[in-house]
Amino acid sequence: MAHTMTAGRTDREGTSGRSQVGLPLLGAARTDRTPTAGLCEDGGDWILPIVRRAQERVMSQKAAVITMGMSKTHYIEQLQGTGHLSIRRLGLLGEDFWRALIDELREHFGLDNDAERLERALDGLSSCVQVIADVSRKAVQR
Repeated sequence: MAHTMTAGRTDREGTSGRSQVGLPLLGAARTDRTPTAGLCEDGGDWILPIVRRAQERVMSQKAAVITMGMSKTHYIEQLQGTGHLSIRRLGLLGEDFWRALIDELREHFGLDNDAERLERALDGLSSCVQVIADVSRKAVQR
């Protein structure tokens, strides 16, 4: 009983004109943040087709569900927005999946245009030349 009396906070307290969740509401959503326009309107479902496309680029659905240790039905339901798709399970899909997911996200947000691709390629080329120069210097010094 004593711990309930010492809490002394309401569920929501006003701070600088913004409402804030009090400590007794564990797991409650913050109310002082504005959701990113377009991304939160569908409850985050925008990411599901992106995950599916990334998975399809690198492996079959059967291989994915075996790797993640789940049933095909469960996986399909999660990709349709029923329940949630665990980031830990996606972590089991490996580097190729994550690279494909990065590519899909870049495409979704319009970040993969030719100018950016050229800039990244030139940066990569510059890095390669630097590594070759460093290794050559070390070889000459030996």
